[in-house]
Amino acid sequence: AFDTRHRLSLSYVYELPFGRGRRFGQNLKGVAAGIIGGWELSGISVFRSGLPFTPTISGDNSQTGQSKDRPNLVGDPVLPKSQRTVERWFRTEAFAIPARGTFGNAGRNILTGPGSRNFDISLSKRAAFGESKMLELRFEFFNAFNTPTFILPSGVTNSSNFGRIFQANDARQIQLSTKLKF
Repeated sequence: AFDTRHRLSLSYVYELPFGRGRRFGQNLKGVAAGIIGGWELSGISVFRSGLPFTPTISGDNSQTGQSKDRPNLVGDPVLPKSQRTVERWFRTEAFAIPARGTFGNAGRNILTGPGSRNFDISLSKRAAFGESKMLELRFEFFNAFNTPTFILPSGVTNSSNFGRIFQANDARQIQLSTKLKF
């Protein structure tokens, strides 16, 4: 159930080339050098394919005491990527309810939910003052580009919501923090 076929995680840190001793603004002095220098861009970017899930039937269709039996697979449930929407993630007509008192033939984890891409980015500024003091200012952007990460579609065959996606993970969040080291 946690078989994400493809996953790429990248982490990066880049000291911006501004301020004293850097490519741009290397001759600045005083307050201007303090404001422009010492900036750093960092982040974590994650790209992954979707998680597998199993279509089910609500209720005890097999009459065995189970609450989630499986349907019959009667066609190819996979929609081309260009046809997938939150209203129809897979071919719902590829499934049928088996006869009462029998088991369905749909396999476990035969459907795949939506993949995701996420960018968490941070812009920070460090400023030293005095002999041993440092102030750090951080701007952090979680899901920086506000890309929706959808939850798995409904896999309950005998539901009017079968094949539809109704939820997504958190939207963009921004936070500001300061840290004083002394």
